[in-house]
Amino acid sequence: LLLPSLYPNEMIFEPYYVDYQNQADLYATSFRIEAVNILALFFKMFKYFQLNPDTNMLWSVLTAAGKDIAYFMFMLGIFILAFSFMATQMFGTTLIEYRSEPESMISLTLLLLGQIDLEGMQQANPDFGTLFFLIYMVVMFLILMNIFLAILGEAYTVVREEATIARKKQARAVDEDCTRKM
Repeated sequence: LLLPSLYPNEMIFEPYYVDYQNQADLYATSFRIEAVNILALFFKMFKYFQLNPDTNMLWSVLTAAGKDIAYFMFMLGIFILAFSFMATQMFGTTLIEYRSEPESMISLTLLLLGQIDLEGMQQANPDFGTLFFLIYMVVMFLILMNIFLAILGEAYTVVREEATIARKKQARAVDEDCTRKM
C-alpha cells in the first residue's frame, strides 16, 4: 500500500526537451561583466590612492610616462607581430603552437614569460631554431624591456623632483606664514 505511492506520477516527465542554452549563456555573460566591473573597481581605487602623497606617486609616474608608454606599446606590438610572422614561417609546419599568426603571438608572449620549448624549435628548424630564439630574447627581453624600464625610471625621477620642489615650496610658505604672525 505504501510502496506504490512512492513512485512518481508519469505525468511529471515532460515529453519534450527544454533548451536552456540561452539562460546558460546569459549566466556566463554575467560572470564576464562582473569580471570587467572588478577590473574597473581596481582602477577606481587609484583615485583614492591620490589622497596620500606616497601612493599618489605610482599614479603620477604612470600618467607622466603615458605618452612614451603608448609609443613603446605600439613598437612592441610591431616587433611581436614581425616575430610571429617569422615564427609561423619557420616553425608553423611542425609545431602546433606556431601554426597561425595569432597562436604564434601567444606562444612568443609565453616565451617571454618563461615557457621555453627550445628543443621543439631546434627540431622544427635545425638551422635557425636556436638563432631565432637568441635573437628574439635579445631584442624583446634585453633591449625592449630595458627601454620600458628606462621610460618608467625617467618618469619616476621627474615626478620625484616635482614632489620635492612642491614640498620645499610648501615648507617656505609655512615658514613665511609663521614669520608674518610673529
